[in-house]
Amino acid sequence: MIFNAYGTTILVTVFGTTASLIITSLLAYPLSRRDISGGYIVAFLQFFIFTLLFNGGMTGSMA
Repeated sequence: MIFNAYGTTILVTVFGTTASLIITSLLAYPLSRRDISGGYIVAFLQFFIFTLLFNGGMTGSMA
């Protein structure tokens, strides 16, 4: 049972890291090139997603 849990943890970690690297690379390329059309859309979406990572937490929830 413990080996199954470790296997699942390793699989999720490897898959998540690989997916994160691929997505980051695909988003970073248009930002590094000025001559690609539509690069500003990717830049806008990336900054929008970046702000979602750092949310306000539970501000204002205590009444």
